[in-house]
Amino acid sequence: MPISRGKQLLAILQALPEPQYGREDRIDYAELDCGPEDADLLKELLFSGLETDRERDADASPDDDFRIHAARLLARHGGGAHLPTLVSWLRVAILRDDALAQDDFPHLMTSIGPEALEPLGLRMLDEGESDPVRGWCADALEWVAEANGLGDEAAPYFVEVLASPGSSRELNAHAVSALTNLGAHDHIDPIRRVFQDNRVDVSMTGDLESVEVDLGIRSERTTPPVHAQELEEKLSRQARREE
Repeated sequence: MPISRGKQLLAILQALPEPQYGREDRIDYAELDCGPEDADLLKELLFSGLETDRERDADASPDDDFRIHAARLLARHGGGAHLPTLVSWLRVAILRDDALAQDDFPHLMTSIGPEALEPLGLRMLDEGESDPVRGWCADALEWVAEANGLGDEAAPYFVEVLASPGSSRELNAHAVSALTNLGAHDHIDPIRRVFQDNRVDVSMTGDLESVEVDLGIRSERTTPPVHAQELEEKLSRQARREE
């Protein structure tokens, strides 16, 4: 790392305001003295000296704020080329239980734009990835699709999640929620099937009737509202007994 430029970048990032959950309006990253040529240095700053085997210390969290800014700049400089690095950053955030960095991931992918859609879809479908990473990729894919009017392009990835017997209840719930939020009522059959097979975490989605109402397929419920958390506890116990 060229020390002078590396130290200069670190000073720029450390001087920025504290990052906020889902908000960047206080910071004009485009005005910073940082460009695509600084991408390799930003990657080094992102991981340099980072202890990945422990949770982020809440008392020391401001010391890590510059890493959030570095990740945001990477998403803007080179976009999709840095998506694998940003997924690695997400893995570290999950290991450290860093809620802010995890929450920022869909925003980073939205900053990259449409070119993030296919890599996110493939990463979400990768059964070699951990469920938390796949879940965040599902959320990010939904955000990218919604921001760019690409719901039709994103929907097949979510449908494939529902069709896979290896998908967890939680990941199926992410897929159902995304299809619902994207208004993908044409895909109601795989949604119904995953509910009928008891393969979805209803604490995240509500029951099938709720989903059908949200999709506009039915105008109102025909049964009383359910307590989603209690229903999920019952259904997940049933699923474990049937394994």
